[in-house]
Amino acid sequence: MRSSEDIPRLCIPAPGSRQHRRPPLTFAPTTRPTRPSPVLPSKPTSCCVPTTGWTNDCPADFALAIERAAGPGEGSCSGITHADGIVACPIPAHLLEREEFPRLLLLATAPDDQGNVTRASAHVPASQSADILEVQREGVFAPGEVVPIRLAAPFEEGNALVSIEREGVLDAFVVQLNGPQTIDLPVRPNYAPRIQVSALAIAARGPDTGSHLPGTLEEVGNRALLDLASWRPEKASDSIQIRVSDVENTLDVAVETDRDSYRTRDIARARVTVRNPDNKPPSDAEFALYVVDEGLLEMWPNRSAEILKRMMGWRDVDVSSRSSSDAMDESLRLTNAGARGPFGLDSYLPTGGLRWGLVTGNYLGPRPIGAALRRERFDPLLLWRSRVATDDHGTAEIDIPLNDLVSAFRIVAVATAGAHLFGTGEATIGTTQDLVLHHALPPRVREGDRLQATFAVRNASDAPQRIEVMASAEGLPRLRPQTLVLPAGASDEVSWRVGVPAGIDHLDWDVSATSAQGSDRLGTRQIVAPAVPVRVQQATLVRVDRQLNLPVASPAKALPDRGGVAVSLQSSIAGGLDAVREYMTEYPHTGLEGKVSVAVALNDPKRWSMAMADLERWMDEDGLLRFFPSDRLAGSPVLTAYLLTIAHANGWTVPEDLRRRLTSGLERYLDDDIRRHEAFPHGAARFSRLSALAALARQGAIDERMLHDVDPNLEMLPTSSLLDWIDVLDRAEPAHPDLAAAKAILRSRLNLQGTSLALSTEHRDRLWWLMVSTDSNAARAVVTLLDAPDWHADMPRMVRGLVGRRQRGRWDTTVANAWGAVATARYVAAFEQASPSGTSLVEMGGRKHRVSWQDTESPARIDIPWSAAKTLTLDHEGRGQPWAFVALRAAVPLRKAVRRGYRIARTVQDDDANRGRGWRRGDVAHVELAIDADRDMTWVVVEDPLPPGAVVLGSGLGGDSAMLHDSYRHGDRWPVFTERGLDSYRAYFRHVPNGRFTLRYSVRYNAAGKFRLPPARVEAMYAPEMYAELPVAAITIR
Repeated sequence: MRSSEDIPRLCIPAPGSRQHRRPPLTFAPTTRPTRPSPVLPSKPTSCCVPTTGWTNDCPADFALAIERAAGPGEGSCSGITHADGIVACPIPAHLLEREEFPRLLLLATAPDDQGNVTRASAHVPASQSADILEVQREGVFAPGEVVPIRLAAPFEEGNALVSIEREGVLDAFVVQLNGPQTIDLPVRPNYAPRIQVSALAIAARGPDTGSHLPGTLEEVGNRALLDLASWRPEKASDSIQIRVSDVENTLDVAVETDRDSYRTRDIARARVTVRNPDNKPPSDAEFALYVVDEGLLEMWPNRSAEILKRMMGWRDVDVSSRSSSDAMDESLRLTNAGARGPFGLDSYLPTGGLRWGLVTGNYLGPRPIGAALRRERFDPLLLWRSRVATDDHGTAEIDIPLNDLVSAFRIVAVATAGAHLFGTGEATIGTTQDLVLHHALPPRVREGDRLQATFAVRNASDAPQRIEVMASAEGLPRLRPQTLVLPAGASDEVSWRVGVPAGIDHLDWDVSATSAQGSDRLGTRQIVAPAVPVRVQQATLVRVDRQLNLPVASPAKALPDRGGVAVSLQSSIAGGLDAVREYMTEYPHTGLEGKVSVAVALNDPKRWSMAMADLERWMDEDGLLRFFPSDRLAGSPVLTAYLLTIAHANGWTVPEDLRRRLTSGLERYLDDDIRRHEAFPHGAARFSRLSALAALARQGAIDERMLHDVDPNLEMLPTSSLLDWIDVLDRAEPAHPDLAAAKAILRSRLNLQGTSLALSTEHRDRLWWLMVSTDSNAARAVVTLLDAPDWHADMPRMVRGLVGRRQRGRWDTTVANAWGAVATARYVAAFEQASPSGTSLVEMGGRKHRVSWQDTESPARIDIPWSAAKTLTLDHEGRGQPWAFVALRAAVPLRKAVRRGYRIARTVQDDDANRGRGWRRGDVAHVELAIDADRDMTWVVVEDPLPPGAVVLGSGLGGDSAMLHDSYRHGDRWPVFTERGLDSYRAYFRHVPNGRFTLRYSVRYNAAGKFRLPPARVEAMYAPEMYAELPVAAITIR
């Protein structure tokens, strides 16, 4: 496959570019390759000046739109480029004279040797018949200097309005015309980094034609209209760009090191020197410094260090000029200021030509090619110092400890002095050795994979070497050594075919290369994931108040020697949350709701602190939180209310400044200052308003006006909204008559029979668009009523029923698991204080386990492997009655598709060149998932497995192929967020309607072997009964 860098590009010189201006009746497309190299001569080029709304009248299969035009296409030509890569095409004079064409669209095409066609285009003003402004001295001007500008209008007498423009009109003045003249424009400091100087010249009007003659009012008016209709002022306009230096704001920052090359684990010493624009050391300078592997910068450059460049970067000229004569002469455009791509100011390269390539995507200029190597499993950030002060001489020295990477490193210092001086300096160092090992192992594999474990060996010395390579990993059989003979500067690969064993969670590799001249040794770790994970298939929570005999059996289709019976003995009912903790710990999705719910369910303050530290990234401009950090999403009042509510219920805090912004956002939402178009059923938006009101009540940010704006119909409210209203009244107006009525309605809905808890309105309580499920309602009911004295007698039965609602040891959604963890923890603190004592017995198939409660309050989990035994015996001798959480764990492979509200069809396509020969390392596959949905649903996630080492295209990182990705992207419905993981590709959809949609992505296979893949899956995140799974066959890559 040809790279996009091999295809010639066309550049139409930008209008107004002085070095590319040509006579007014010609334009010159220039063929240039994408890599910096000489222009391409002898390339056939077709050109066209279309004048229709579409360019289908032009030759060479044009297909671009133009702004304003009428009439047939005309002005086409074709030719062969000269040695300089240029071919000139004349523009017919009659097009420039016709008033209906204020702008022309110029098109050009050129084929390469393979028949691939490249196109370019540019808009030019037809009225640009002459240049009336010209800078007499080229270059960059510093503040205080004078720019000599020659003003030469096409007429002898008149006036010219000269304006200096950028974000607005910075300065303006009028010049009287009397032939060509030079304007000395003083450069002011606020002109940096560039300005546009525009001139509108209007010729002096000739002698009056008698319109001043006396007569009646009607006669005078008629003569005036005739004069205006016949008089058209002669005028000309032009604009030029002037670059202004930012030297007065620039610090000179120099970074020097004691050597250029080091060995691994050496200490490099860097010296940073900072100087003012007058070359004197500043008194208050300080700098931040980081040292990073250049391989990481090759993946994604760090632009944050270019502070001054960002401040003084290219700024659009947001000015459009009009004169009074424009009302008669149709909108004369003085500048192209407001235009944007593809043909506006930001579409032109600084040297002329368009940032546009119609075969391979947007052309943003030549891309720098780095020389750094990409290595894995080593920390690419060597050092980060946020603030280092310089001494009286403006210098500072820093020691840089190098790690095991054999690579190049960039040392960057970003300095400031006061409020107006900034500068950046950098240096590059490297580590090297005569013999270097690199691994090409995928970082994550699965049990049962047959992997081609590949390592690269490089001879970096000046002499040939005979090298013996040895590799080993715990859990693998002995691997035979291999021998290579490498010339100086050469490299080669060695590989071993290995099988990934079951029952381990990682492979630790130890690889060495030895020769007479030197040696290298490399250690790296591969994560091993199960192809079929062991999961809780069935679970129960029992109180050991006597000897219990529970029937147990392995599922019929479970894999042998995997899983077993897990027994957790706990002193309280809250301790039986092992399956909840396991599920939430392994929860794969990275949305904000998931992060918050996981932290609460695991009672992990560290996770909560990390989420709060990063919370502003998830907030929109209105102070509401997004589900994912994507600009395509607006903040959600539902998610914002949930975070504030669950934090308060669990006794955790939100940073005060963020809390104020969140509460302010909810207040504005309730006041209708913020509107959100949510995928709610008709009339359901009031339920989200109640959840926002309840969150504000917990924050003490509610007033009487908000209460009076709510007139709920208590009987018709879903249970979640009824609980919200109880929360509001409990905190804001306890004497409100609705409070007792709401609690009475809630009691009437509760159904407590034996050890079960149900709600009579569950058929209409599944409000998935509000992240509400029946399990979360049951847990919230416990939290809401826990402190009510008249509910204390029922609380043990409610908590027992809440625990009994779990399926496979957990509640249905992440939100429900978070509320369940809060409910059980608060119940234990209020009702269960005593701990059991004595000894508990767990027995199955002759295996006996005795647990002494004197040793620990919470014994470790007991795992018993599957056997022929069919009975599990539990007993306790001593005071108290411990709880036993019993879970049957097994690995059950998916053998046929599961369809519960969704259906999946999966196809994988290869390129035509690969068809029929099987998959090989480096191939690109195009995956399409066709999904049928039985009903509308919000927040749907699609997950598709990836073989080890595979990389999904479209990340934008260095080495990624935009051409391959763009040719096969997303499908007919765009996700709002995607995750390109090591083992799967996930796409999140905010709303999926009833019917079929497709998801497409492209993936490159980078590792050889035979790999087992888990099922593809689609699920509604807040309606877990809606999901589908599809088995995916193993894949072989050579």
